[in-house]
Amino acid sequence: MNCDLTDFFLEASQFASENVIICSNTMRLDLDKLSENLLHKENFVGARFLFPVYYISEVELNPSKSTSTQTIGACK
Repeated sequence: MNCDLTDFFLEASQFASENVIICSNTMRLDLDKLSENLLHKENFVGARFLFPVYYISEVELNPSKSTSTQTIGACK
């Protein structure tokens, strides 16, 4: 796991209020590892844009093991 990316999300979570959703747009990183040290890990979710992005408007949401159903609902 890239330490810098994990540190980035940790720092971002320290400045975010408890109702802010933090999202990563990657499908190859371990979302559970990225979110394990976040202050509000229930507000972390992954997203994947489907190809070709200029024709497909849907986004696939990938929850971590800690992502809440409220976070998923807010992203819809």
